Amino acid sequence: MRSSAAQPLPIDSDDSWALTTRNDYVKAVHCTLLRELSVNGAREFWSNNRFERNGQALSERALAAHIWDERALSPTPWMLGLVSELERFLVDKGVNVAAFNEQTRPGRDQELPVLRADGN
Repeated sequence: MRSSAAQPLPIDSDDSWALTTRNDYVKAVHCTLLRELSVNGAREFWSNNRFERNGQALSERALAAHIWDERALSPTPWMLGLVSELERFLVDKGVNVAAFNEQTRPGRDQELPVLRADGN
């Protein structure tokens, strides 16, 4: 019988303890980017923060499919890089960072689970 548990995204690592993260925060960032900066602003952010799989950057379509796949996980270092780059990007665009963060942070009943590469 196959497990219905979330399967990790293949990452460029042989380390079975590599951390992965659900895409909930990335979805919230994307929606808020669309609201604050429109499609072109969101595209600019993602074009500067490419997601690579097996050494190749995903296309916009493939990245969108990955972000919205409820079972997909992303490498935690990539997610942390997004967080780091996001503030600089928002400041450059004149967006209120504190207000943006308020719209994207998880509520009290939500968490951003971090999982090992094997999904546990």
